Amino acid sequence: MDLAGRTWRAGFPGFSVALVGFVLSACSLWQPRTDLADGTTGTIAFQTQTPTPGDFARRNLDAPAAVIWGELSIPRSASGRVPAVVLVHGSSGVGNNMPGWRSELNGMGVATFIVDSFGGRGIKETATDQSRLATSGMIVDAYRALALLATHPAIDRNRIAVMGFSKGGAVALYSSLTRFQRDWGPPGLHFAAHLPFYPSCGIQLLDEEQVSAPIRIFHGAADDWTPVGPCREYVERLARAGVDAKVHEFAGALHGFDVPTLPASLYLPGVQNGRRCGVREQSPGIFVDAATGAPLSERPACVTYGATVGYQARAHREAVARGQGVPGRDLRVARRGSSRLVHGGPVGGPRADASVGRHAQGSRGMDGDRGARRRHPHGS
Repeated sequence: MDLAGRTWRAGFPGFSVALVGFVLSACSLWQPRTDLADGTTGTIAFQTQTPTPGDFARRNLDAPAAVIWGELSIPRSASGRVPAVVLVHGSSGVGNNMPGWRSELNGMGVATFIVDSFGGRGIKETATDQSRLATSGMIVDAYRALALLATHPAIDRNRIAVMGFSKGGAVALYSSLTRFQRDWGPPGLHFAAHLPFYPSCGIQLLDEEQVSAPIRIFHGAADDWTPVGPCREYVERLARAGVDAKVHEFAGALHGFDVPTLPASLYLPGVQNGRRCGVREQSPGIFVDAATGAPLSERPACVTYGATVGYQARAHREAVARGQGVPGRDLRVARRGSSRLVHGGPVGGPRADASVGRHAQGSRGMDGDRGARRRHPHGS
C-alpha cells in the first residue's frame, strides 16, 4: 500500500524492499522534530496546538495537538549565525509567493522558514469559512517555529523575525503581545521584529500596548477587505504607550497589492469579510461588540461576503523600499554591514490568494471559536 492507500503488487523482492524503504523514509520525514541541533534544512515537521480564541486568551494548554511542517532554507553563502524570518501564509495556504520571498531573503543572507499551518490539519483554505482555523492557532504555530529555529546552529536566535500576509499578517501582528508570548511562546525568547502585510487590526485586546519588538505594518489605503483605518488607530494607541510601531500606507492600493500575478482589480464574491465589525476583548477570552458591548453571536451580522484584491506596481515598489529600513535589533546581516530586511527586486505577496475557487484570503482573525461569546470576526 502506498501513501495514498493504494495496494502495490510487487513482482520481485527487490521492488518490495525498495518500496518499504521509501515508505519508511517518508514516514520518518514527517516525524515531528523537537530541535534542529543537527543543522538540518528542508521540510521539517513539528508539533503545535490548535486552541480556540477563548482557550488561547485564557492559556488553556490542553488545546488539541497537531503536527504541521515548514520549509527551512539557509543562505548558501552564510558564514556564522544568520538572521531568519518565519513566513506565515494567508487564508489560501502556502502559495507561489513564498519561493519569491525565500529567494529575496536568502539572497540577503537571511534564512527563511515557510510554515504551512493548513496541510497537517487537513485544511485547504479558510477564506470562505474562517472558523476552519483560528488565527490564535496560527500564532501558536509561529511561536513553535521560533522555538525550533532557535536551536539551529546556523541561526542567530536573537535575530528571528515574523512576516505574514492577511491572515498571516494578523499572526505577525498579534504575536508581538507579551501576554501571548508569556503564555504560549518559548521562555526567554521572542521575535526580533513583526512585519504584517495588510492584516486586520479591528480587535482591541487586553494589554494590547504591551509588545516586545518593533512593528511595521504595510497596508493599502483602498483595501476593502482588511481596511487600514483600524491599523492606523492601533498604531496610534501603541505610539501613545511608547511602542515602536508604524504603518506604511500606500495610496490606492488594494488587498494583495504586492502580488504581481494579480490583475489591477479582482472582486472575490465568496470570501468572508469582517471589515464592518469592531471587537473588544472584555475579559480574557470573552469578546464583545466594540460599539455596543453586546456578546458576539455565532455568526455576527456584521460579517458580509465579497472583497477586492489587486496588484499595484507603485505600492509594491514603495513597500520594498520601506522594507529596507525595517528595524529588528536588528536583522542586520553582519557580513554585508546592512540592516535591510528587504531590498529591491521582485518580491511576492500572498499567492494571489484568489486561487481557491476565485476566493482569496479571509478577513477574520483569531476567529473559529464555536462559543458564541468568545467568537469574533476579525483578521484574515
